Amino acid sequence: MGFDLSDLQPKERASFALRALYEAAGCRKYHMGRFEEYGLYQENRSFLSSEQVITFTDLDGRLLALKPDVTLSIAKTAQPAPGETLKYYYHENVYRPSAESHTFKEIAQMGLEMLGAVGEAQVQQAVGLAAKSLEQLGAAWVLEVSHMGYLFGLLDALAVPHVAFRAASFTPRYGDYTGELVQGVEIYLLDAHKVNLAELQYKIYLAMDKLYPGKLKAQERGYGAEGYKTDIALGESSLRECADETATFARWRSECAAFAKEVQPYLLYR
Repeated sequence: MGFDLSDLQPKERASFALRALYEAAGCRKYHMGRFEEYGLYQENRSFLSSEQVITFTDLDGRLLALKPDVTLSIAKTAQPAPGETLKYYYHENVYRPSAESHTFKEIAQMGLEMLGAVGEAQVQQAVGLAAKSLEQLGAAWVLEVSHMGYLFGLLDALAVPHVAFRAASFTPRYGDYTGELVQGVEIYLLDAHKVNLAELQYKIYLAMDKLYPGKLKAQERGYGAEGYKTDIALGESSLRECADETATFARWRSECAAFAKEVQPYLLYR
């Protein structure tokens, strides 16, 4: 008796088709267990669709969780060498709360991940595979890329005190993209007196650099003058060079404190 894919259930046929598609693209199957240490999800809870996770204490005392997500586990375990691109696909079950039934559900999830040296070629391949994956399912589909929801999530994960972000869209009336609907992020200062605007802008710039590595271009002074406008405004090149924010902020605060102490005797109003 011969084997025919048409004898399989639709979900099984889709699984076989996607597996063949990903392996033909050079992706390897990633195998993982059902459990993960709860600390991984606690540290990255802003990445998850819900903070509700099924947990239990293992026999050795560790707090474990049934996986609500696959990407975090792969990112934690896979260690690409410098310049190396790792391409994996997975077919795993995850456990997430259902908004309809208010109970946890076991959900079959299939997808792919690229880690390490990911450039334009890898991004194009991933988008192409996403489109081909949807074609394999046979239903009508729309693939949306470069959605500002990703940037919103990245900024929201910064967890800046007294600051909130919201995804938004608008149509510029002048300048670049005039008359076109573009995506953006609105920034709300919940307590303007407690927000350090310089540090906030620095965090946003670094977040943009992580989302679009190598794409941010500092504007030069122009008119034959050397240097960059951001360097002139800030008085240094740390922002343009995306220097570590922890060390940069510590230096800024130290310099501000020293300046405040130096000018204290000359203040007319105290």
